[in-house]
Amino acid sequence: MTRPRFRRRVYELFAPRLGGRAGRLVDWFILLLIAVNVSAVMLETVDPIFARFAVAFH
Repeated sequence: MTRPRFRRRVYELFAPRLGGRAGRLVDWFILLLIAVNVSAVMLETVDPIFARFAVAFH
């Protein structure tokens, strides 16, 4: 894939209404990553959980 085609496809994946099914999957994947990160930060603030899973948090 040439550079302009690659850039165009990446733009289509992230642009609203242009990505089609692949764009929706990317949107859901990013949303899932955000939710997991927010959950991890919340759990990290609970001392008993942090003490037990400190290696996973760092």
